[in-house]
Amino acid sequence: MQAIRTATLTPQTSTAYDENVPAGNVVSTDPVAGTPLRRGAAVKVVVSKGPQPVQNPLCTPAMRRWAPFLCQDGNNSNGDNNNGNSGGDGTDGGDPTN
Repeated sequence: MQAIRTATLTPQTSTAYDENVPAGNVVSTDPVAGTPLRRGAAVKVVVSKGPQPVQNPLCTPAMRRWAPFLCQDGNNSNGDNNNGNSGGDGTDGGDPTN
């Protein structure tokens, strides 16, 4: 980006997932480097977001609640702090007396 600004050009940035370019690096420019341009001309710059995240098909909300260790990130996304134990019926780690 600095090279574009130093050349008195105007960068117009966007982002895109790219399997081969690490996040934060430039994927492409339009026009390509070396193209003669007037001062202040716009240069489209696509910056990589890295590889597109792939959701594990086994990680449904129920799976995250009952077996978060099977999900890649182990994230308990239901927002509670009891590891998915709802309590009450005696089969899920909750208090069977209520």
